[in-house]
Formats: sequence, C-alpha cells, structure tokens
Amino acid sequence: MFKTVEIEVSPEEMARAFCEMGDKEQAEFFAAIKPITDGWGSAGLCAQANWINKCLNDDGRFVLETLASQLPADALKRLAENAD
Repeated sequence: MFKTVEIEVSPEEMARAFCEMGDKEQAEFFAAIKPITDGWGSAGLCAQANWINKCLNDDGRFVLETLASQLPADALKRLAENAD
C-alpha cells in the first residue's frame, strides 16, 4: 500500500532547511533551480526573478545582495550590463 501525504511548508521552514545545509548542498540547491526553470519558456527564470524582486523586503534584498557580492568579477560585470 502506498499513501501520498501533502504537507504545507512555510517560507520560514524552507529557509531554516536551507540554512541547515552545508555550503555544497546550498550550491547544489541553486544549481537545481536552472533545469527546473528551463522548462518554463522564454521568460522563465528572468521573469520570475523580476516578480520576486518586486516582493522582496529589506531582509530578502540583503540576502540576495550578499550572495551576489561574492560572485566573480566577470559575473558582476554581466549583471551590471544586464541591469539597464
């Protein structure tokens, strides 16, 4: 017998699970997003990132800015060029 159970997970619970991962697992988490979003069509992740940005509060923006600040210089240059 198989039983499917659905549970609701809050953003705070997902964040805690992410924070309890090691650095390699966290990196794998981000890498796992791309293949999923590749199936979303042409706007895909770019459009979703835009919607996320519109909903971010200061804490969320701080986390993303901190992560982005650790990218290599060539990636930061591409981000700056694409910002226009």
